Amino acid sequence: MSFEYGLYVPGRSVFHRIDPRAKIIWALTVLAFSIYNGNYVMNPIYGGMIYASVLIALISSKPTSFWYKLFGGLSVAILFFSLLFWPASVPLGGKPLLVIPVLGWKYTDLALRLALSKAFLVLSPIIAIATIFITSRPGDLFQALVKWRFPYRLAYIPILALRFLPTVIVEIRTIIDAQKSRALELEKGSIPSRIRKYVAVFVPLMIRMMKSALELGVALDSKGFGAMKTRTFSKELRWRIYDTLILIMFTALYAVMLIVITRFLAW
Repeated sequence: MSFEYGLYVPGRSVFHRIDPRAKIIWALTVLAFSIYNGNYVMNPIYGGMIYASVLIALISSKPTSFWYKLFGGLSVAILFFSLLFWPASVPLGGKPLLVIPVLGWKYTDLALRLALSKAFLVLSPIIAIATIFITSRPGDLFQALVKWRFPYRLAYIPILALRFLPTVIVEIRTIIDAQKSRALELEKGSIPSRIRKYVAVFVPLMIRMMKSALELGVALDSKGFGAMKTRTFSKELRWRIYDTLILIMFTALYAVMLIVITRFLAW
């Protein structure tokens, strides 16, 4: 995967053209409806529909294959562990779907509802936030926070971390390849032995990151970062009717789905 633009993947999809502020509000809307469903309604059909909507938003932005593999594996892992652990906290009752007499373990329809709802509660906001990062330039996200009256020196911190996350990943790959070329076998040996071997990866990584941080500090000081209380931008973000319509459409979609499912699909 190329990290030339950080996590941002250039494109001209619907979500690429939306104002970053609208995308952030959309992600918060997804989070709110997911929390409500996961904690109160607990309807896996509704949770699955929210998950499907954010998945469609991600696919429509045409990310690289890296993101498909990442969220495919993440979805499988979260669904598996949710189905494995959440049923233990389900109250008594419900129709048994699976019974293991030796262990005295019953898997009921209530357990399935809870497990799936909690899994979608975790997955939907994560994919929505990832869609923001994939379809928004870091500079646009920074400007969105500044326009929301965040102090620009404070708003620059998460954007800078977001921008340098891919750099850290590339550095880790480079150091691992360099150490392997020196006959360091990271995949062999016992677990304590492997942990000790990874010291040869993380020590150079920390040194390089500290050096990069010092160089960045010097570069920001030389450009007068923080000298002015206000910040201007060469290209201003503009909120359009298009952004408002997209937000209204998604909010209405989630609200109507919630009403229909809770009234007619009680499972």
